Amino acid sequence: MKTNNRVAELEKNFSRMFWIQALMNLKILGVVISIFYIHRGLTLQQIFLLGVVFATSSVLLEIPSSYAADRWGRKKTIFVAVVLFALSSVFDFFAHDFLLFAIGIALYGATYSFMSGTDEAIIYDTTRELGRGKDSLKELGTYYSAQRFLKIITPLIGVVIAQDLLEWQFQTIIAIEFITTIAALPFVFSLVEPNYRVDSEKKEKGILRDAWKLIRGNSAMLHAMISRTIIFLASLLVWKIHQDYFVNHGVTILTLGFMWLVINATGYFAAKHVTRILPHMSSSRKIKILNIIFTGAISIFAVASFYAAPWLLVISFAILCIAEVVRWPMYSDMFNKLSKSFNRATTLSLTNLIKCAFDIPLALAAAWLVGFNPSYVFVLVTAISLGVVVFVPNKETV
Repeated sequence: MKTNNRVAELEKNFSRMFWIQALMNLKILGVVISIFYIHRGLTLQQIFLLGVVFATSSVLLEIPSSYAADRWGRKKTIFVAVVLFALSSVFDFFAHDFLLFAIGIALYGATYSFMSGTDEAIIYDTTRELGRGKDSLKELGTYYSAQRFLKIITPLIGVVIAQDLLEWQFQTIIAIEFITTIAALPFVFSLVEPNYRVDSEKKEKGILRDAWKLIRGNSAMLHAMISRTIIFLASLLVWKIHQDYFVNHGVTILTLGFMWLVINATGYFAAKHVTRILPHMSSSRKIKILNIIFTGAISIFAVASFYAAPWLLVISFAILCIAEVVRWPMYSDMFNKLSKSFNRATTLSLTNLIKCAFDIPLALAAAWLVGFNPSYVFVLVTAISLGVVVFVPNKETV
């Protein structure tokens, strides 16, 4: 029987994870990231190549980090992620060439690996230990809303600080991000490790093998993993260069700030109240609708890029970003319900391993296409998004 004190501390895990996510996702620099890279001497091709470095780092550490989380605890793994993220900010502060930026982005990729799966697992297993498994979607939605919580105001802060695109302004933003990342550590230290089952038989069989068997034997999960991954990567390819592209086509830095305020505010409230979005419809069906909305928006964006229509670009970009963000708690809840407690972090991270398998070739293709015309990248993104909607639709699961 659980003591009242343990129950109370477990309940606090949700707010602690919320603030860890919120502080690590401040990312003020993200509002002007491509402009920052170009200011520091990188080309658009090199920006996409940094994506290859990120993916390579992620794929090398994805399974080891999550295997460690399942074996030795999620709290320690999240601590490592926060430290690595802080170190990546240090490299961003000083880097003025591709090599140093590559080291920084590799550390960020490692951060992603140590967090992915581990964060969702600690939330889901906390709900299970508290006997509230039915609330998992609600809690995951609140957790994902944390990604957007501080970002409701940070875009405007970012564009105000970096309005002249000067070196000291970029350094100020990076310093703020470093401080807020360190501020996440007290919340990590206070986390309570929820119980999750790892018995001797499962240790002998191997966590990795069981997790892979679950994915391979469940076509619904595999379809969901692929559709989540490719749509996310499609949005990421556009995001990598959208600031520089927008500014070159007459969109002001201030407009970018307001655009991201709208995106993040909508994403925050949608994720926090995810259970109220079409409540009588299955998660699978809702995700299908969101994927169609995303594909329609990116198609309009690609066409508008050939005709230099600034406001149509901004509006369609905002819609595709919102559609992409709202899907995540639905996918996470689906994956968690299909995973077993003893291998949850590893199973969830195998989904991110699939991401890396697509990420590297797509980033290389984008790096090649952007050398001809950035609009060709947007056409590529439209094509792969349409492919997901037509050929890899989500199957009904739970």
